[in-house]
Amino acid sequence: MRWGDQGMRLVKILLWTAFGLMLAAGGFLLLDACDVGHPHFLSTAARFCPVPVDTSARDRAMARREAIQNRIHDAELKIARVANCAPVAAPPASPPQTRPAPQPSPAPPQRAQIINPGPIVGRRGKLEITLWWNTTDDLDLTVKCPGGVISPRAGQQGPGICGDGVHDVDANQKMINPVTDPKEHAAWTSPPDGEYRVEVKAYQTSHPDPIEYSVRVQLDDEVRICTGKVQWDGHNGKGYYQSPITFRPQHPLPECNFQDFPETLCSGTGCK
Repeated sequence: MRWGDQGMRLVKILLWTAFGLMLAAGGFLLLDACDVGHPHFLSTAARFCPVPVDTSARDRAMARREAIQNRIHDAELKIARVANCAPVAAPPASPPQTRPAPQPSPAPPQRAQIINPGPIVGRRGKLEITLWWNTTDDLDLTVKCPGGVISPRAGQQGPGICGDGVHDVDANQKMINPVTDPKEHAAWTSPPDGEYRVEVKAYQTSHPDPIEYSVRVQLDDEVRICTGKVQWDGHNGKGYYQSPITFRPQHPLPECNFQDFPETLCSGTGCK
């Protein structure tokens, strides 16, 4: 019994030792076949070595991919540099500001064209008043002005009436040697300011019918013409005279404004 147990133990030891040697030998053979040069008879073990993989194609593909990525990166950098250096587009120019065309200054009011300006008589002045008619009757031009009266009567003809005014033309006086185109005229070189009232009177007539007349007031180059009628019936001793316009010597002259004043033959006490 004692030998049997020892023999069995010895056999086990030998078997394990042999198994270990076999493992060591197999491992040596595999390592030698795969890693180092070996004799030809050991080439059988090489069948158990891992088969080497050829990675050259993969390496080339990776290299191409890396080269393409590098080129893409370089192109992106160039595009970025060009974009940064490109001039910023200017905003669209606003349309030029145009000044409104200057409006012409308003023209001075046009004075009505004088179709029949009437005759020109007497001396020239800044202010002129002219009376004319077309009969042989004796009409008188009278102007009531600041400080006096200008008329054909003696002592009221000037100069020196209402400033430097003068009544210088008198026609058909008392119907002696009358003409059919009579005229009367008064003028001022420096007319004083104030109210001027023009009056036309029929001093002596040959009939009782109304007589048409025209009066022109001219201040500088402005003209106002008024046409009216006066009447004197010498047989019955009644009639009327007329004021066609009242004005101040300043522009613009007013429109004609007719006023009629009755006139009668004075007899007895209290006559003026």
